[in-house]
Formats: sequence, C-alpha cells, structure tokens
Amino acid sequence: MSGLTRRNLLKAGALAPLVPACSFATQQPLPVTTMSADDILQQTQLPKLSQRDFFVDDFGAIADGETDNTAAIGRAIAAASAAGGGRVTFAAGQYNTAAIHLKSRVELHVPAGTELSFSTVADDYLPAVFTRWEGMEMMGLSPLVYAFDESDVAITGGGVLNGNANDDTWWPWKGPHKEAHWRINPAEDQKAARIALFDMAEKGLPVSQRIFAKESYLRPVFVQFYQCQRVLVEGVTIKNAPFWLLHPVLSEDVTVRDVTFSSHGPNSDGCDPESCNRVVIEKCS
Repeated sequence: MSGLTRRNLLKAGALAPLVPACSFATQQPLPVTTMSADDILQQTQLPKLSQRDFFVDDFGAIADGETDNTAAIGRAIAAASAAGGGRVTFAAGQYNTAAIHLKSRVELHVPAGTELSFSTVADDYLPAVFTRWEGMEMMGLSPLVYAFDESDVAITGGGVLNGNANDDTWWPWKGPHKEAHWRINPAEDQKAARIALFDMAEKGLPVSQRIFAKESYLRPVFVQFYQCQRVLVEGVTIKNAPFWLLHPVLSEDVTVRDVTFSSHGPNSDGCDPESCNRVVIEKCS
C-alpha cells in the first residue's frame, strides 16, 4: 500500500466519506449521498420499539456479580424477539455476562444502578462471527454486544456496560507500543494476524477463509451493529473496551445520544461509524 494513510487523508481533508479501499466487501455498498447536517438530522429514523418489558431476572438472571448470565439474557432476547419485539430490562446490580447478540425490534435497557460486566475470556466470544477489524472483513471473535442484519435495535438507560479490559486483559494483545504501560506477553501479539488479514483482504480471499478468532489476538470491538437498520444507543456509559467502543458498519439511521465513552487502553476509539448512511451523534462525552 502507498503512504496515503487514513490519518494523512484526514489531515488533508480529503476523506469524506471514508470507505475502506481494500475491504472487498461481500455486501453491496450503500449508495453514496450528499446531505447537509440539517438533512441528516431530519431524515434519520429512530427504531420502532415496543414498550413491553422482558425482565431478565424472570429468565434466570441474577445480579450478584458472580453468576454467568449469558444464557439467561439470551433467553430474554429470544422471548422478546418471538413476541414481535420488546424491552429486555435489568434490575439494579451487577450482571456478569459474555457476548450478547441482539435481535430485531429488541431494546437492551440498562437502567441507572445496573452494570453489565463482560467476561475477559476469549473463548466466551466464540464461535467466530462476520465482523470488521480496522476496515477489513473477517471471521473473528464476537463483539461483546453484536447485531448482524437486524432492524430496530437499541441500547438505552443510564447504566454501565463494562468490558473490564485493563493492563492484564485484552489490552496486552496490542503488542509492543511506544506508550505501552500494560503488561506485555510476547506470545500474545496481534501483529502477525493483522499483517495476514490485510494481505488476505488485498488479495480478495473470501471472508469465510479469513478466520482470526482464537489465538489470533485481534481484540473484539465492544459494541458493533453490522448491516443494521434504525439503531439507537442512548444514555449508557460504555467503558474499559478491548478495542473500539461503538462500531456501526454498513448501517442506516444510527442515533448515538447522551453516551459516555470511557476507555484508556490501545485503540480506544469512542464511536467509529464505518460505511454508514444517516448517522447522528450528539451530546456524547
């Protein structure tokens, strides 16, 4: 590749919109449109959501900071989806969980006083899912919260989603870095997999063959909406992410409002919309 990096193009003001040139997307790209900020605000649609509550505690979840609630949360989401939509709601307390996969017409409601505390064990984010990593499509570890090809999905409330990444978990996979203060294990370094992924993408290898899950050390995104329609993230705090915090990809009508992003590890981007149409980000920290 040439010296035209994403950062240099941004500095030159030449990158609007950003579309990865070497991702070889398997989906049809969204049409490129030119809209004013006012047009985007007026035309961006919010998800159509049901106010019917599905309390995770009714499906076996326990907010004790010890119980693995992954299956219980999955049952609540499945029930809400089967009912035509609903709000999966948590009580106050700490709910431990691994990957959460959202479905159409489902709102994940995390009220103030509630924390979703995510596992830092890589095996808990298998099997591999279709995802993007630095613009490259691959089969990788599931994002901590993930929706693929869904519509009318939301994460709301005043609570906290905690990825628990720190100097001992997830962040060391970045490998040696001039600003590294986390504890490096030379055997766990993303560099080799990153080079291989970019090489496969440039050669156009099918995504099904770009498998970078277990022991590849490519950290998962925290929240990813992939090829979704009408998305809302509002009011929550998202912190201590393995990698990027919020990553809408190939999605339309995305609203991110009153969200606090807090993560101080490597590549802790707050919100990276990629190849999306109609995105509104407002009143965020």
